[in-house]
Amino acid sequence: MEQEVCGRWLAFSALTPIMEVGPTRNVGFWNLPRAPAYDDTLIALWRLYARLHERLRDYSYRLARDAHESGMPIVRPLLLVDPERPEARTNWWTYLYGPDLVVSPVWQKGVRQQQVYLPAGSRWLSTARWTPRTRATC
Repeated sequence: MEQEVCGRWLAFSALTPIMEVGPTRNVGFWNLPRAPAYDDTLIALWRLYARLHERLRDYSYRLARDAHESGMPIVRPLLLVDPERPEARTNWWTYLYGPDLVVSPVWQKGVRQQQVYLPAGSRWLSTARWTPRTRATC
């Protein structure tokens, strides 16, 4: 288990309907098979992103109800909301979480920043500089 990969998975999964952070190979961040027996950094990241996910609970619930009634998915690929733009097709890792949140996970190991395509027709507020070390004010 690599700390960077696990931390990024926590960040990504916090902005999905189900924050899946189950252990790999039956080993969680709290019971590693080697010293130290737990990873302080990953536990701190887990707590941070679990709190973010919890703060989005009402939003996520509303999206689930809307999805049930309309068929519009909660997690929306950019191609679904901006089908005429080639950028929406090529930026496959970026998605909307409901109509209000653009999520663009940094998924490549060692990468610290990336270009993000924002769907046309809306005004967007950038939180691109938000990191686990800054305070979330969702």
